[in-house]
This record gives sequence, C-alpha cells and structure tokens, in this order.
Amino acid sequence: MNTVETDFRTLVRFLENCPARPDFPAVCRLLHIRPGRLDDYLVRELGLCGEALMMQI
Repeated sequence: MNTVETDFRTLVRFLENCPARPDFPAVCRLLHIRPGRLDDYLVRELGLCGEALMMQI
C-alpha cells in the first residue's frame, strides 16, 4: 500500500517531467493516487490544496 509521502513524491516527479499540466484530479487519476488523501497532505505540509498548487506552478 502506498503511503501519502510516496504519492507526493510521485506527484512531484510527474510535475517535473510533464510540460502540459491538467487539473489536480486528472493528474491523480493518471497516477492512480487518491486525491482526497493527497490533498489533505498538501494542505498540512504546504498550506495549499492540490488545485491551488497546480495553479501556482
């Protein structure tokens, strides 16, 4: 079972390598990551939800 930290690392690698970035739920579907759990982690660690993070990049 993936931990949320592993999911976060997977998301970061994807964002570093993907020139065109779809919305947060689409990225999570593509990477087979549960968006709710990762979104909670992002808010706790970065103070941004997944959608806000995608808009900042």
